[in-house]
Amino acid sequence: MAKPLQYISQYIPTDFGQVSQLAQLYNQDINSMNQLYNQAQTMEQNYLAQLAQSKTSDPTERNRLMEDLQSRIGEVVDKKGGDYGAAAQDIGRILATERANPWYQYDADALAKAQEYGKMQKQLGLDFYATKDPRQVSYEDWLANPSSLDFDVYNLSQLDKIAALKAKEKSTEMMRSINNPVEGMMREIGNAYGFDTQGEAEQFLAENPQFIGDIAESYGITDPNVLNRLSQVALTELVGKRDTRFVSDQEAILRNKPTDAPTDESFIPNRITK
Repeated sequence: MAKPLQYISQYIPTDFGQVSQLAQLYNQDINSMNQLYNQAQTMEQNYLAQLAQSKTSDPTERNRLMEDLQSRIGEVVDKKGGDYGAAAQDIGRILATERANPWYQYDADALAKAQEYGKMQKQLGLDFYATKDPRQVSYEDWLANPSSLDFDVYNLSQLDKIAALKAKEKSTEMMRSINNPVEGMMREIGNAYGFDTQGEAEQFLAENPQFIGDIAESYGITDPNVLNRLSQVALTELVGKRDTRFVSDQEAILRNKPTDAPTDESFIPNRITK
């Protein structure tokens, strides 16, 4: 007959020091996980807050990028069961990729150029002219050519003076004397400057494009609107300037004098003699 198994009591002493160490390690792991969780959340929140508070040239696009960023971070956190700590590395990679997005460099450049444009426009007022409005340059334009945001500003009043002075000098070179009879036995005498008609002056500018082109080249002007304006200013100085006066036409007076009229200086018309 088989003998039943007997229970033999054994005493195994507990090492409470080892248990304490294990508990400490567990607590350290929990603390590390909590820190990582908080760091990941803080990293996301700080980056989004920085974007939201920064100035931008395009609030609509900036807000769209922020929403897209939040969506991507939310996806990786969900894949980790809502654990930001477990998703910390993925969140870091997403933020690094977002920081490298060239749109943010475009945005900074576009904002700076728009502010410069507005400052010069306010400073020059009606004399302001720019070859380009940087606020109209798109992100796609900038990607194709980063210098597409650049523009030149001209003070139209100063350019007008330059064109007018050059035209006046040309008119002076064309000075000619005038001594022409006019009605009423009078004569116009003096000097005439420039062209007699606007048509002649326009023809001169058409045949000599460098007359205005030299100004354009000196000041880096290529905009046809500015060139046309300078041509119109030049016309005002190239056409019909006169410095004359009207005097009695002595020859005409003598030609029309009666043949029996006295010619000596003692003759005084209507003088009564006794």
